[in-house]
Amino acid sequence: MPGTRKRSILVAVALLSWSINSYADRLLDIDTYLAMKDVSQITLSPDGQFLAYHLSHYDLGKDASTGSVWMKPAAAGAPLRMTSLSSEAESPQWSPDNRYLAVLSNRENGKTQVWLFD
Repeated sequence: MPGTRKRSILVAVALLSWSINSYADRLLDIDTYLAMKDVSQITLSPDGQFLAYHLSHYDLGKDASTGSVWMKPAAAGAPLRMTSLSSEAESPQWSPDNRYLAVLSNRENGKTQVWLFD
């Protein structure tokens, strides 16, 4: 498990570095700042196989910050969006048995509640 923990930390650092480095060659003007995405709330699955995280950005159309929950294999692989485009989501948490990913989301009736992904 210690090797898995190290690998997961490296993947988390890589995600954050990618976010920062993708804007390194641009001047920091208002358009660049508003186009930036923020990775936060990174959580490792109990078996060490997956990372779930909150990805937020500023939506000019809504004139507000918007966020969603994503999941990515810890070793390598493409990220997968876990939550709907039409709702806000945050705070990913794994169940102790590794079977469910819980998130807070305001889908359906607009009230924030816990949603489970199998």
